[in-house]
Amino acid sequence: MLKNLSACVILRVPAEEPFLHASLSSFRPLTEDLYILDMGQHAFAERFAEEYGARVVRVHDQPHEAAMLNIMLKEAKKEWLIWMDADEFILEGHALIGELVQDGKTKAASVRAIHFEDPVSTFDEPRTYRLLNLQPDSRFLGTIDPQLVLPEDRGAVVDSEIKIAHRAYMQDEIIIQKNHLRVKNYSRHLEEHPDDRFARNKLGYYLMAIREWGKALEQQNILIESDPKDPENPLFMLRAATCALSLNDSELALQYVERAIEQQPNFSDAYFMLGTILVRHNRLDEAKAALHQALERKAKTPYYLLADESMSTWKPLNELAEISCRENRLEDAVRYLERSLEVYPTNYRTNLMLASLYKQLNRPEDAKKAYQAAITINPAILKKKAVKP
Repeated sequence: MLKNLSACVILRVPAEEPFLHASLSSFRPLTEDLYILDMGQHAFAERFAEEYGARVVRVHDQPHEAAMLNIMLKEAKKEWLIWMDADEFILEGHALIGELVQDGKTKAASVRAIHFEDPVSTFDEPRTYRLLNLQPDSRFLGTIDPQLVLPEDRGAVVDSEIKIAHRAYMQDEIIIQKNHLRVKNYSRHLEEHPDDRFARNKLGYYLMAIREWGKALEQQNILIESDPKDPENPLFMLRAATCALSLNDSELALQYVERAIEQQPNFSDAYFMLGTILVRHNRLDEAKAALHQALERKAKTPYYLLADESMSTWKPLNELAEISCRENRLEDAVRYLERSLEVYPTNYRTNLMLASLYKQLNRPEDAKKAYQAAITINPAILKKKAVKP
C-alpha cells in the first residue's frame, strides 16, 4: 500500500453501480485514502464505501467537468492522486504506479485505456493524465473542456504503461445515461454562455446520440446560421442532414448535403451521404458517381472535417457493393468488399456480406473463411440467425 497516494472513483450515473466493485477493488491494494466522488446523490455509494473502507464526497448540483475535477483534487489527502470513472478498473500496472509515485522526477502519468471486450485494442483517453503529483498550482481550467495545468518547474509527464479496462464502452445503459447527463450540463452552460460554439457543437452531438433529432437539428441550424464563414459548417450541415433523415425528410437532408458540398467541394463524407440519399431515391447512377467522388476526394478533405481514416473509406465501398448487388453485378460487389476489408479488416458485417456473395458465386472455401472471420471478430452473431455458408 502506497502511503502517499490518494485514489478517486468518479460515480456519474446509476447504471455504473454493477462496476463499482471492480473499480474500488482495483484501487484498494494501492492506497489507504480511497474516496468516491458521487455526482448524483446515489444511495448505493455509501454501501460500497463501507465495504471498501472508502469515503464518499457528494457533489451537489452537477458542476461543469473542470469544476468537478478540481473538487476531486481538493479532496485528495495525499501527495499523489490517481482517478478513473466508476465503470473502469486497473487492468495492469499496479507495480508501475508504485514506481512512479516514488520517482521524484515524475509529475504526471497518462493511463492507457483498453476496451474490456477486446484487450488488444486501445483508444484515446478523454483525460490524458490520470496519475498526478499534486502541487498548489495543479488545477483544471475551463468549464466544459477542462485543461489540466501542471507545474512547469518540476519533473516530466510520463506516457505510462498503466492500463485500465473501460467497461462502459459497450454498456448501452451507461452510455445513454451519461449522454443525457452531458445534454443537461451543456444546456445549462449555454444558458449562461449562448455564444459558446464549442458547447453548442457538443450539445448538438449528444442530442443526436440520445436521438432527440428535432432538438439536435435546431442546434445545427444555430451553428450554421450564427457564423456562416465557419469552416466547420459543412460538418454541421452533414449532422443536420442526418437529423433530417432520421425525421424522414430526405429532401431536406439532400439540401443540407448539397450546401455542404457547395461550401467545401472536397468534403468526402458529404459525397458519401449524398450517395446514400440518392440510393433512397433509386437514382443509382448518380449515387455511384457520388460514392466514387467520396473515395477520390478523401485525400483532399481538410483535416478538421476528416472522420476516422478507415471509416471514411470502407463505407463508400460497402455502399457501392450494395448497389452492385441490386444490379446483380456480384463480382463487382465482391471486389468492393475485398477493398473494404483491406482498410477495415475487423468489420464482421463486411465479412458476412462477403460470405454470402462467395456462396452465391460457388466459392465455398472463400465463403467459409469469410464466415469464420466474422464469427471470430464477433462471436455474438452465432446467437443470431445468420445463414452459414
